[in-house]
Amino acid sequence: MIYKAAKMVRKKHKTYAKYNSKNHPAYRKATKEAKREIKKAKREFEAKLAKHTKDDKKSFFAYVRSKTKTKSRIGTLTNDNGTIVEDKSEMAEEFSKFFSSTFTEENRSTIPPSEDMFANRSNQTLDDVDLKSESIRKKLTSLRSDKAPGADGISP
Repeated sequence: MIYKAAKMVRKKHKTYAKYNSKNHPAYRKATKEAKREIKKAKREFEAKLAKHTKDDKKSFFAYVRSKTKTKSRIGTLTNDNGTIVEDKSEMAEEFSKFFSSTFTEENRSTIPPSEDMFANRSNQTLDDVDLKSESIRKKLTSLRSDKAPGADGISP
């Protein structure tokens, strides 16, 4: 349907070029038809988007974001010294300092030693793990490519 709408817009432009007037009846008719096709194509696109929202959330939210009037951004920050921070990397550092200061360190004395974890298993070591290339390939192909990269910076 998008093709038909584009075709009608091209027809409108050709009609204008032919008559050089926005008041000519042929141009008005072409404009009306083009608007009708554009609205129809938009309705169909939105219906298709809504239908596939569960499978393709990324496209849905990208479309919603494109329709918002304002973009949410992080404003300037004031650090502990009262200095205004505007650089993104410095802002990230300030956020890091703040969040690390609000969390407490875990009490490590209650964590059991690692040798106790395998005490009730009979002679199992990490050398006994059997990795087959088919199972690895299956896991790798099931990764979603639309997800963000991990801590290593490598995307799925």
